Amino acid sequence: MKKFIYLICLLVLTSLSYSQKSGFKGGLNIGNEKATQGGISGTADPKLSFMLGVYTEIELSDQLFLGPELIYSVDGGQIGISGTTVRDNFSYLSVPFLLKYYANERFNIHAGPQLGFLLSAKVKGNGGSADISSSLKKTNFSLAFGVEGDLGNVNLGARMILGLSNIANDPNAFGDVEYTLNTIQLYFGIPF
Repeated sequence: MKKFIYLICLLVLTSLSYSQKSGFKGGLNIGNEKATQGGISGTADPKLSFMLGVYTEIELSDQLFLGPELIYSVDGGQIGISGTTVRDNFSYLSVPFLLKYYANERFNIHAGPQLGFLLSAKVKGNGGSADISSSLKKTNFSLAFGVEGDLGNVNLGARMILGLSNIANDPNAFGDVEYTLNTIQLYFGIPF
């Protein structure tokens, strides 16, 4: 698994040398967990966290660009149980492969698949924390889509990331409940 992560990172970072536009990005994650069992779904309260990484754009045509990114992201959700707030903190190395359509020189809409690699998973509450990494799958597949504006020295964007895969790995811990992660990202990018 580590070799595969290194290979993905190398591919994204190599694409920086072929790109027309590259930079750093960072911003706010508004994360949410969705649990589904037997056709019944429930969601946790949103959890605020952060994301940061690098992006690149490779021109395919005048208006179409390929936009791979390498993002460190903290996701999860929170729920109140008996007066205590329990927070899930899932750290991922995420690799979105986006197709960007520029409606004009300064505005794009984008969409594409995102592959996330679990780095750590902790549950925090009531003054303590527990590592639950072994109970979760090591990869998470999602669909990312959003809008972005280029203001010259900075880019501003909003993106929705819909979890498509069940992240629960341990039936002893989760039973037949399926968990997915959904995240809204509000971010800025600084070209270099």
